[in-house]
Amino acid sequence: MKIILNSSNAQSLRWSQITNIDNLNKKQEIMNIAIILLLIGGLILTIGDIFMKKWINTNAYLFYFIGLATYLIGLNFLAQSFKFKNIAVASVIFVIFNIVTLSLVSWFYFKETLSPMQIIGIVIGIIAIVVLELA
Repeated sequence: MKIILNSSNAQSLRWSQITNIDNLNKKQEIMNIAIILLLIGGLILTIGDIFMKKWINTNAYLFYFIGLATYLIGLNFLAQSFKFKNIAVASVIFVIFNIVTLSLVSWFYFKETLSPMQIIGIVIGIIAIVVLELA
């Protein structure tokens, strides 16, 4: 079987390739938006965690209420990411990013340390995010 390409066939073939590239770029932009929302939300959640830790250390309920309000703001970013990303994948990325940033804050700010097994768990979580993003 022989396929004969004339100029209109070649032109439509090129157009479909361009359209596929455009669709791929749009999908990539949407994924980038989701990741940005998740990272911002995870960072805000970490700030909420810091307020909760301050509430535990001082027993000042002002920190508790600020922490709750901050959690709601952070969770709003997670909810918005569901428009662009699978709910399970988005939740995993959100929580792992929060754990990583919270681990750094707890180590630098609160002088808390992690055991080697806890560090391994965090590294596995980061690897999980990479695998989920490549899938």
